[in-house]
Amino acid sequence: VNDKTFDSSKDLVDYVNSQQLGDTVKVTYEEDGKVKSAEGKIITLENGKNGIGIGLIDRTEVTSDVPIRFSTAGIGGPSAGLMFSLAIYT
Repeated sequence: VNDKTFDSSKDLVDYVNSQQLGDTVKVTYEEDGKVKSAEGKIITLENGKNGIGIGLIDRTEVTSDVPIRFSTAGIGGPSAGLMFSLAIYT
């Protein structure tokens, strides 16, 4: 955003919140291996904070000393992802 890089989504949110409502921001992103950019304005979100209208997720990597194998054959349907996640969690 505005040619700045951030180490976490919190850092980006803090930066956006420090900008003035209506300020123009340039967002640079990667799509299909190509660097692209778009411009927009700082808006007020439903929670009353400043935002740019995107959702953020920090990339997280988890390592385990326990070997894990997945057998995904036969998993499908509209709730399969949720059930799969719950099975892993428990």
